[in-house]
Parts: sequence; C-alpha cells; structure tokens
Amino acid sequence: MRTHCKTVHEKVRAHTCPYCDGVAFGAMSNLNRHIDTVHLKRREHACPYYPGVAYQTKGHLKTHIETVHEKRRDHACPYYPGVAY
Repeated sequence: MRTHCKTVHEKVRAHTCPYCDGVAFGAMSNLNRHIDTVHLKRREHACPYYPGVAYQTKGHLKTHIETVHEKRRDHACPYYPGVAY
C-alpha cells in the first residue's frame, strides 16, 4: 500500500532511466521493462504462427494474433457502417 500511495498519489518517481534524460518510474519493474523494450530492443514474446516474429509484450503479441491470425475486427468504423477494423 505504501508503494501504491507514493507512486500513484504522490507521483514519486525514484527509479530513473540511465539512458533517457529526465525519464523516471515509480517502480523498478517498470524501469526494467522500459530498458528491455526501448533500449535493448528485447522481443521475447514469439508468434507461434510466424517463425522469427516476436513482440515486446504479451499484449502486443495478443493483439497480433487476434487481428492477423484470428481475423478479429472489434472496432467499427464510425463513417462506414458495417466496416470493422
């Protein structure tokens, strides 16, 4: 609870990125994820359908699978009824 209050409500950002000027995070895990994905360009979430294709986060991989492989189109176009993306 103490960490939550400091980072969310008091906006304390004690973990600074050694690569970026002025970028700081409230939790060390968020800083580590930032360094892995932005600076080290790690892509550890591999697509099971396309060899050699990998994403930074599970969320990006999930979106890829849903839209490319499952052909899900959950977003309707406000200008063209019946068209979804």
